[in-house]
Amino acid sequence: MTECHGAVDIGTNSVRLLIGDGVDTVERRMRITRLGRDVDRTGRLDPAGVDAPGSVLAEYGRLLEHHGVVVACRRDGGGAVPPIATSSSTAPPRRWDTVPSC
Repeated sequence: MTECHGAVDIGTNSVRLLIGDGVDTVERRMRITRLGRDVDRTGRLDPAGVDAPGSVLAEYGRLLEHHGVVVACRRDGGGAVPPIATSSSTAPPRRWDTVPSC
């Protein structure tokens, strides 16, 4: 079995997954979540949108594990898939102050 690597991109309006073996793409997914709905107007992540990526990330986590990719977002601190989030999640006052940690 070829070693696979993965990336998850948590964007303003979608969450993307890419899994590949360095040559071929094994999985490529994109789901619309609208995490950043109205962020330009309000300056904050939408509370309803904050919950939206959870089920998508759970699904992507299962796909990563299925392909043997070690996931970084684990309570024990182990893993190898770094999470990437929208700039809205880190720019004041839009911080992830309402998003539970994984």
